[in-house]
This record gives sequence, structure tokens and C-alpha cells, in this order.
Amino acid sequence: MKPIKQQHRFYLFQQLIWGVLFSLLIAGFIIMALGALLTDKQIDQQLKQQARSITEGVVFSIEGLIELGNTGEGLIELRNTSIIQRVVQNYATLPLVMEVAVINPQNKVLAQSDTFPTRLSFSALPSPFTEVLDQAAQTGLPTSFSTKIDRHSVLVSVLPFSNTLFGQASRRGLAIVILDADALRKQAVQALSITVLIYIFGIALTLILMAMWIHRILLRPLKQLRNAIVSLNSIDQFVMPEGLPNNEIRLLAQSLKSSTNQIKQYQEFLHKQAQALEVAVQDLSAKNTQLDSALSELHHTQIQMIQSEKMSSLGQMVAGIAHEINNPLGFIHSNLVHITSYVQDLIGVIQACQEQIPQFPTTLQDKIDEIDLIFVQEDIIKTLQSMQIGTERIREIVLSLRNFARLDEAKIKAVNIHDGIESTLLILQHRLQATDHRSEIQIRKYYGELPLIECYAGQINQVLMSVLMNAIDALDSLNQRSKTPEIHPQIKIQTEEISEQKIKIAVSDNGSGMTQEIMSNIFDPFFTTKPIGKGTGLGLSISYQIITENHRGRLFCESEIGVGTTFTIELPTHQTR
Repeated sequence: MKPIKQQHRFYLFQQLIWGVLFSLLIAGFIIMALGALLTDKQIDQQLKQQARSITEGVVFSIEGLIELGNTGEGLIELRNTSIIQRVVQNYATLPLVMEVAVINPQNKVLAQSDTFPTRLSFSALPSPFTEVLDQAAQTGLPTSFSTKIDRHSVLVSVLPFSNTLFGQASRRGLAIVILDADALRKQAVQALSITVLIYIFGIALTLILMAMWIHRILLRPLKQLRNAIVSLNSIDQFVMPEGLPNNEIRLLAQSLKSSTNQIKQYQEFLHKQAQALEVAVQDLSAKNTQLDSALSELHHTQIQMIQSEKMSSLGQMVAGIAHEINNPLGFIHSNLVHITSYVQDLIGVIQACQEQIPQFPTTLQDKIDEIDLIFVQEDIIKTLQSMQIGTERIREIVLSLRNFARLDEAKIKAVNIHDGIESTLLILQHRLQATDHRSEIQIRKYYGELPLIECYAGQINQVLMSVLMNAIDALDSLNQRSKTPEIHPQIKIQTEEISEQKIKIAVSDNGSGMTQEIMSNIFDPFFTTKPIGKGTGLGLSISYQIITENHRGRLFCESEIGVGTTFTIELPTHQTR
């Protein structure tokens, strides 16, 4: 056994690390994006609350001072707006406050903090700004809005109020507070930046620990197993490495050890068979006729053994694949039910929010318009339904594979023949589809009421596969050779109980039919009418042996040129134990 060359090291390690890194980065990006969005909303809410509190505080302070002044001594001094100016100036020192002003009903500024970089003239502001102030003074409703003043993003809060200071005016005075939105956003960005740095550090630490963990429990045992394989000089010298973890890697090593033992035993068996064959050939060398017959029979037996071994291995492999597919498929199928329920709940919450909140904030409404929320609500249900249909289809295919995979069962069992037919048809579905030479093959089923049949289920499936494939091949060759208008191909499958002890399965096609000469040799070993490389001539021969010898039944053929061919299988309902 030649040593294995060392190639492409650590690809698995790199793929695992990159996979983990990519997953962490995606998760981090999503979390930070959501955090930024929520932070922006919190900033707007915080600014509005703070602005409202300041305007209410200004109004409360002014009203309190005026009420105090009306008691007597300070009345003349309180009429002077210097006290209001002092109140305004005190509130202007609060964090994020850029401007505080009090305007009387005649739009005259009674007090202004002058903390804005450029002194504001409220009467000379743009029309949208002044319109908001006029509307608030007339209606008496507080309001707030975001805008830009001298390239500063600000939040303006306006609180109308009435007071004896203004006399009997129909309009109200206004307390105005302007907060610096840029400063608060800058603080939020700094906090978010620190969070990002902490997350990056966490990713780096996670990758280091993950790399150490992967190397310890996966790569090192795999390297030990690989070194044990590379050091082999013969298939029977495999030694199980020490210290392998008790997981799938140990199971792989045990399977490899078991396989090498089986290969060794099989080699010894073949060696003994070859020796026995050589002795037999030497003993029969003098009898040419008998030698030819014996060699032909031996060759036939060997081919049948190989074919049976292939079918048994195929059954084990298909059963294993079906099992491995079915496990994750079960998780997906069951979780789809919960996901569908969750999505419907979320859609219900979204619809409830839309009903309770007629007008969303601009940023949220823009996001809703960007993703086309109505289309997403409709399409996600359709997508989940299509996924549900897809998983159901896969489950049907897996079930058919498991039913057909009973090729290696050595015990007689009571089975439903119709299940075997359906499983075989599902596996051959691709052969029934339309091709360049013919249209789709139509399957006509005429199932009777059948009891459970005692049989070798895997062998019966093998016979059904062989007979159906023979019918499909006949229809394929018909349209390739025919110069007449295309014949619509179809296969008819009929089952019935012909007595209390026997059932019948008939498979008919509307192909070109067979001559009497071909029919007389159809079940002979190695007889085939297909081109070289298209068939071995053993399918129907083995099927005949399975039905007649293993099940004490009948397999026969009826055909008419230009009409088609019918293969009939007769099976007893009970087998002798």
C-alpha cells in the first residue's frame, strides 16, 4: 500500500474559523444596526421630554414670580422683565440648551438667553417657523419639531401659556426652548463606538478560544487518524490510534478498522475461491463440453453474486442516506409550523400597531416604504407555504427510498404490494418525464383489493424495478425509431386477487412489442436487445429466478407486434417457512 501524499492542510480549520467569524460579524452588524436605530429614536424621545420639561419649568417659574409679586412689595420690580430675563438665563445654562426665549402675544420678545452662536430674531425666522409659532399662540396647543438653524440640528419646543402679565389678549404668550440635537447624537455615537470596540474584542477572544477548542477536539484526533492511515503498508495492518475522543471520530476509526477486517476476510475468501476454481478447471480440462457448460454456469453464478451484493449494498446505502436526510428534515418540517404561527403573530402585531398609530415617525415610515411592508406580509406567508410543500415532497421521496431500500432484508415479511409499486414509480419518476424523443409517459393504475403478501420485500422491489425499466426502455426505443407521428406512451399497472392463495401484478406498455423469438429468450441470462453498454441481460433473468425459485410464483411475458408487451407476476399470498 503506497503512502498517501500530504496535500492541502488545515482547510477544515480555516473553513470553521471563517464560518464562525462570518456568523459573529453578521450577528454583530445586525445588533449594532438595530441599536443605532433604537438609539436614534431614544434621542428624539429624550430631546422632546427634556425640552417639554424645560418649557414647563420656565412657565411655572414665571407664573410663580408674578403671583409672588402681586402680594405687594415686589409688584413694581416684577413688572420689569429683568426678572423674566434672569429666569430664562438660568434655564439656558442647562445641558444641551442652545436658546430659551419668552414671547408675548404680540410676538415681542420679553426675554431671550442669547446663548445661540448667532442671536436669533424670532420675528425674522423663515415662514414655516413663524407659522408654527403663530398657530401655537392661537390654539394654545404645545408643539415641538426638528429643524436646522445656522447648520445646527436642533429640536424646538413651544409651550403656549396665558398670564395676567399679558392682560386680556386673545393670543397666548410662548415659552420657546431650543435644544442641541447634534451634541446628544455625538454622545450616543461615542457610546456606540465603545460598544463596537468591546464587541470586536469579544469576537477576537471568541475566535482564539474557538481555534484552541477545534484544534483539541477535532483537528488533533483527525491528524492522529490520518497518520495511522498514512503509515499503513498493508490493509490488514491498521492500528487504532490511542487517545481518540469518544465521539464521531472514534466511530469513524472503528468503522475503518472493521472495514479493513472485512476486506481482508473477503480477500482470503476470493483467494480460496480462486484456488478451488483452479482445481475444478484442472479436473475438467479433459472434458471440453462439460468444461464449457461449467464455466458458463460459474460465470453466471458469479455475476448473480456480484449483482446481489450490489443490490444489498445499494439497499444499505439508500437506507442510510434516507435516514440521514429524514432527521434534519424532521426538525425543519416541525419548526416550519412554529415559524408560520410566529410570523402570523408578528403580522398581527404590525397590523395592530398600524391601526393604533395612524401616523408613524418619518424615519420609521420611510423604512416601511423602503421594504414594502405590505408585500412582505403577503409574500412571507406564501414563502412558508411553499417551504411546507417542499418538505412534504422530500418526506415522500425519503419514505419511498426507505421502502425501496429493503433490498438487504433476508426475512420473509407481510408487505403491501401497492406500497412497493408506488415507491418504485417515485424512484423512476425522472425516467417518466418527457424527453427530446417522446412525450411524458402516462401511468395508468388499476389497483384491486389485495391482502398483505408474505415475501422478501427487497427482492420484489427489485423485480418491479426491472419490469418497469424494461417497459420504459421499450417506449424510449419506439419513438426513436418510429417515422410515424408520435405515439403517446403509457404504462398500465393492474393488480388483482385471482384466488384466496394467489395475487397477480400485470405491467403493460403500448410499445412496438416483441417477436416470438425474442420472447422465447427474454428470461435467459445475458440475453438483451439493447445496444452495447445499455444493459447486461441479467435484470429479467434474476427477476425470473426471484419469482419462481424464491417465492414459488410465476413470471411470464405476452407481446404483440405493434400493440405492446405485458409482464405478469403471480405470487402466492403465503410462503412456506
